[in-house]
Amino acid sequence: PEKVAPAMPRLVHDLPAGAPRIVQGATGIAATIVGGRVTLRDGASTGARPGRLLRGPLADRQEEQ
Repeated sequence: PEKVAPAMPRLVHDLPAGAPRIVQGATGIAATIVGGRVTLRDGASTGARPGRLLRGPLADRQEEQ
């Protein structure tokens, strides 16, 4: 626990039309595992995308508009 800490947040422009979002990683975490597959290793994506996208109840209503 003494080695795990949040990293400084940063602004990235990787959404459609270059819209900004804030990204904040962490230090001291070697890997993130989802559904038994490594999705992040040493802060870098492995390209694995297990699981499925969960949407809130308003997601269907927004798509209809």
